[in-house]
Amino acid sequence: VGGVEVDASAIGISPQASDRKIFILDDMTAEQLNDFHMRLCENDVEYHDLKSMCKLNGLGGKDMKYNLRAKLIRKVREMLGKPVWDKRSYGRRVKLPSAMTDVDLAKFYKQREVVMPDDKDDAIGLAFAMLVVDGAISQDVVPTTSAYDKLNTKRLIQICQKRNLPTKGNKAELLARLVEYDAQRERKVLADKAAEAARRELELATIEEPPRPPNRAMAADLREAQ
Repeated sequence: VGGVEVDASAIGISPQASDRKIFILDDMTAEQLNDFHMRLCENDVEYHDLKSMCKLNGLGGKDMKYNLRAKLIRKVREMLGKPVWDKRSYGRRVKLPSAMTDVDLAKFYKQREVVMPDDKDDAIGLAFAMLVVDGAISQDVVPTTSAYDKLNTKRLIQICQKRNLPTKGNKAELLARLVEYDAQRERKVLADKAAEAARRELELATIEEPPRPPNRAMAADLREAQ
């Protein structure tokens, strides 16, 4: 990426590597912005660089990687004159990423020219972040952490391993991954219960009611009439 290079230490940022550079978006050329946009869309920017770029360009600083990346993607798209989405773009009802099918998610990412993460949890997490940045939903709607809050990163990694979840990322990403995993399990349990209830209802509806025995008094009246 080109642009005006800034000494990270001068703005209170501690680089993870001595050769790492951060840049002011307004000082980039269109070609440099396009290149940076492509890297953002391909997830080719490290977390610490995302944090530094957001802090330098007035987009906040310390945050989850999903949120930092979503902020920068929207900002760069605006600067390049590319289509962006706002609350009106989504209509009155917004389908949450956690409720989207794989096809829905793929379409969501294709519209935004962003490479969809291979990991489903990552895809859902980033989609939530982009919806928040677009103003389509509030941060309150995003799945939040719960019992995992007080656990350290090492323990979170152990839990992710037991659940066959990716173990890469910072603590915030691990937390989001575990919360979404629990939410998916809960949705599956509810869906299974609903399916079982529907199956039972269908079985009851298709069972033929056996003929009722005749009422004795009615039978006697019929015999007398005959």
